[in-house]
Amino acid sequence: MSFHFSDGPIVAISTGTSEKSALGIVRVSGVKNLKFLVSLTGQSKFSEPESHKVYFSRFYTKNRELLDEGVFTYFKGPKSFTGENTVEFTLHGNPFNLERVLRYLVDEFGFRMAQSGEFSYRALKNNKMNLTQVEGLDLILNASSEFGLNSGLKALNNDLYSNYLRLRELILEIKASVEILIDFSEDVGEEEIKSKLNRDFSQLRVEVDKLYQRSKGNLNDLMAPVISLIGATNAGKSTLFNKLVGHNRAIVSDIHGTTRDYISEFIYLGDSPFKLIDTAGIREGAGEIEKIGIDQSIEINRKSFFKILVINPFSFIGSDLEIHGLKPDAIVLTHSDLDGFKDRVGAISVQFKDIPLFQSGSIGADFKSGPMGADSKSGPMGADSKSGPMGADSKSGPMGADLKSGPMGADSESGPIGALNDLENMILKEYQVLKEGSPIPFVRHRNVISAIYDELNNIYSVGQDLDDCAILSHHVNILSSKMDELIGVVSPQEVLDHIFANFCIGK
Repeated sequence: MSFHFSDGPIVAISTGTSEKSALGIVRVSGVKNLKFLVSLTGQSKFSEPESHKVYFSRFYTKNRELLDEGVFTYFKGPKSFTGENTVEFTLHGNPFNLERVLRYLVDEFGFRMAQSGEFSYRALKNNKMNLTQVEGLDLILNASSEFGLNSGLKALNNDLYSNYLRLRELILEIKASVEILIDFSEDVGEEEIKSKLNRDFSQLRVEVDKLYQRSKGNLNDLMAPVISLIGATNAGKSTLFNKLVGHNRAIVSDIHGTTRDYISEFIYLGDSPFKLIDTAGIREGAGEIEKIGIDQSIEINRKSFFKILVINPFSFIGSDLEIHGLKPDAIVLTHSDLDGFKDRVGAISVQFKDIPLFQSGSIGADFKSGPMGADSKSGPMGADSKSGPMGADSKSGPMGADLKSGPMGADSESGPIGALNDLENMILKEYQVLKEGSPIPFVRHRNVISAIYDELNNIYSVGQDLDDCAILSHHVNILSSKMDELIGVVSPQEVLDHIFANFCIGK
């Protein structure tokens, strides 16, 4: 990135510009001289504004044309976000207005347009933030899950960094002991140093093991959990998808292969957002385009955090799904409003005896008793009819008054089939399990911790008799350099480029 060695004034819009808002912020950093404020406001007193104080003013062009009115705050370095002199203008949030003010600052005063993450990079360079804090800030700005947001806040507040520093101090102590063992063992006592080294290595191994355990697991499931619906064509996936989303997002049709491409929406279960995906139905004999959708469905399902297999028990052929190796976390059985549903369930529950089963009907969200609706007690002959197969007292068949499963099965309590709110609770519990143990949310950290873990095992493979101090010193030096990389004392340029490329302009 070209801005690594630049310290001239930079400017950017630090709030969103995709739509209109009440307020917007334009941020300037690296200004040595504040005379531009006098020109901009027409007030000489602002040549030396008080730091960390908010001032109201109108802002003008050099021809005294009004640009806008608002407030500005001066942050004198090093007591600012970047560690440099910084001015933040809070203006009316129309994107056109913000762009006009930004362009004027660039054209009139020669400020350079900031690049993505440049403000944060200057904060890092000026020791206002450490690398872990920067990564935490990146996570806050881009998180798409509660876990990601909370993890970013913890990293920004040095919860993770403080753990790393304690580990680094222990490694440095070991490194010093090894150097003493090499150069001064006769003066301080070889056995005493070796004993201390063994104690320190034991403690180090415990600490590294803790971090390594926190580095395991699928990070994508934590940061952007996906729930996928998969099954045969016309199994009822799109109906279930619409209900979970809360509106008719997916097309529902009796025609096989209606959904040829996946569709997705975000839903909230508790306070946690999940990406719900309705995939193309699986069937044999599909056309070329439909096969592409089917392959895509299988791949999405394979990578999903939670996999829901949707089955129409009246047309289910197990071999079709076994061919594709589907391994669901839960199964939703549709068409529970039809006569004979319970008999069909029995056969399927035997085949999937280790997988939780839930039920859903084939029609709209408000129905609880089959195709005639929740309040129907008699079927097509009217509510008061008590004779014939549709009688009000009949408890069997598609119109049975006591059948309450409907499309979402909220009141169902019988058999192995739970209500769908239980399915949501199951998904949440699975997600809570993933979050246990405070998983480390950064790929870079996980990779370096894994390397530290491997290197520590290499040291143990050398043996703890510590006879060959030169080999031991070599491994400890590698361990130390990896630790420096973890906390950001030494950071490869490509690592910095990757981190700051994720930042928005103005941060």
